[in-house]
Amino acid sequence: MCLVIRDDDGMKRKSFAVDLTSSEIFSSKAYYLEQNDVVYVEPNKAARNNSTVWKTSGSIFISSIALVLTSINILLIK
Repeated sequence: MCLVIRDDDGMKRKSFAVDLTSSEIFSSKAYYLEQNDVVYVEPNKAARNNSTVWKTSGSIFISSIALVLTSINILLIK
């Protein structure tokens, strides 16, 4: 599902809810995009779940582990 927001003569805003999986999109007024249209597409649940915890804190965790292991190696070599 996506939302197309269109300014109508600069005074009013119209919004169209469009189901991209339906064949009714071809008869929708929002099928042909116009200049200054805003298209908002919500991410699916799988994309939201994959991008939240591991991608944001995972790189910090791996960098911290690498820093600790490198420090231990340097101390043991001397």
